[in-house]
Amino acid sequence: MTFGGNYELNGKQKFIGRFSSKSIITVVSAGNEGVNVYDKEKNLVKYPCFYKNVICVGGIDNVGGDHKYDISMSEASTNIMNNKYYRKAKNSNYGEFVNIYAPYYVKYDYCNVNNKCRTIVNRGTSFSAPIVAGVIATIMSENNDVKFNYTTVLNYLNKLGLKNIINGIKEGPNLFINNGKHVVYSKDYIYYGCGINSGNQSCENNQCCGANGKCYNHSNDLCKTSNGCQVEYVIKKIEIKNLK
Repeated sequence: MTFGGNYELNGKQKFIGRFSSKSIITVVSAGNEGVNVYDKEKNLVKYPCFYKNVICVGGIDNVGGDHKYDISMSEASTNIMNNKYYRKAKNSNYGEFVNIYAPYYVKYDYCNVNNKCRTIVNRGTSFSAPIVAGVIATIMSENNDVKFNYTTVLNYLNKLGLKNIINGIKEGPNLFINNGKHVVYSKDYIYYGCGINSGNQSCENNQCCGANGKCYNHSNDLCKTSNGCQVEYVIKKIEIKNLK
């Protein structure tokens, strides 16, 4: 669900409530104003994200670093996704009611009625939300013995999602969509981190692999399993010695 224009809000909430009671999952876009969906000081909220029983999706880009935020469509289309640079897209809304983030820019092909085809790059959380909806559909289809509802789906997304890898989120969950299946491999075999986002690369010198896919010294709090440390991607010193 994505909004553009004015709508009768109570009616929409009524329908969402009916959907939820029948275990239908409603996924909505966070919006593209670059603001908190719940401004507590002004007591203002953004719909549809503020509705109850919806999974609200924000967007990220991956140009990252100190690169200017107003990137062009061509820049968005030519950059390869690299979690080293994940950051909240400038115009994506955010906040405690945004449950999860997905790519903000999309590239797709289409053919018109005259059979003329072209490649389009577009942007917005209206594209981020369907990506999450697609992942939810695969989760539900592969676990048909589970009775899914809003709560169980959100728990699955939190369990599988990549945590604390997105820069620029001022408030709310820092969770990137993940289907729990794929290891990210580099076509040039160059990696910038560890774990499933870096070709299952391990950390050396007895470092740990944090939840964000970066290596840290064991004194760092991110090396605690309670903070999501990926313990399976640690090479112990004794193992390194045995390789020499």
